[in-house]
Amino acid sequence: MTKTAAPDKPTTVLAWLRAVGPSGSPKDMEEARAAALHEALMLQLHFPEGRVPESLDDLARIVDLEIRLVSDLPVPGIAFLRGGRWHLHISAALTLAAQLRRALHELKHVIDHPRRVNTLSAGISPAEYEELADLFADLVLNTTIKGRDP
Repeated sequence: MTKTAAPDKPTTVLAWLRAVGPSGSPKDMEEARAAALHEALMLQLHFPEGRVPESLDDLARIVDLEIRLVSDLPVPGIAFLRGGRWHLHISAALTLAAQLRRALHELKHVIDHPRRVNTLSAGISPAEYEELADLFADLVLNTTIKGRDP
C-alpha cells in the first residue's frame, strides 16, 4: 500500500511556512507582521532541539533549498527560482551570523513569493516586504518557543 499525503496538507517545511500566513496578499502590515511571527515560530519547530542552525548547510537541509555562498555577490543575498527549485545566494563577505540572518531574510521572500501577486493592491510596498523579511529573520534568531531553552 502506498502512502500519499492529503492534497491540502503541506509536505515540506516551505509549504508549512506558506500555509501559516494569509492565503492571498496580507490586507495590511499588521496582518503581515502577525504572519511573520507565526512563520518564525513554525520554522523553529523544525529546528533540532529548537535551536537555530549553526551553518547555512544545516538551514538548507531543514528548509530543503539550495543555499550557496558566493564570493563576488554585489548584494548581501538574493533568492531566485531556477529549474523549479528555490536557490539562495549569500555573500561570502558577511560574517557567519550575518550570512545566517541574510539567508533567513531571503527565505522570507521565498515564503512570501506567492502572496506578492497583488502587492500594491494590498497596500504593502516593496520596502515593507523588505521590512517583513528583516522582521522574520530577527524573530527566528531571537524568539524562543515557550518551554524550550534558547
